[in-house]
Amino acid sequence: MDIGTATSVITTATAAVNLFDKVADQVVRFMRKDSTLPGPPKEHRLQVRGSGDELRVESHGETVQVLRGEDLKSLPPDYYQHIKTLESSVRRYYDVWQQVYPHRDDGDLISNAKVSNQLRDLALKMKDDLAGIIDFLQSIGVRLDDHYVIYRDVIKRYSGET
Repeated sequence: MDIGTATSVITTATAAVNLFDKVADQVVRFMRKDSTLPGPPKEHRLQVRGSGDELRVESHGETVQVLRGEDLKSLPPDYYQHIKTLESSVRRYYDVWQQVYPHRDDGDLISNAKVSNQLRDLALKMKDDLAGIIDFLQSIGVRLDDHYVIYRDVIKRYSGET
């Protein structure tokens, strides 16, 4: 893989994990039937951030790992397309999720049940791609735990996998 493509992997992986962070808390809250109002994004112990050709893993504000485009040159070229596809798929479902999620308790019982079913269907459609983002990051050497592992556990239980 050339350095330009490797840098694109970093950029796209960062976009994917940022999208994951936006959607995962809401999906987990929904699956656990937590009725607390969504507020500002939850602050997690681990944060994956991107800057230029770097992907940094931070714990409590301290950088614990850095991956650069240079580090990924040995990856197969199709890795870029893979993470780009996962990110695009989650983004499409999340766009719909953002429209539906705020209305989960707006109506009568029947309306709320319909909205809940829509959200359940969206969550199940996103689950493999969200898990794929975690798998991809781990496959390129990113160390993850915290909410990434919690999400994987919750989604497996919710979809009947164990």
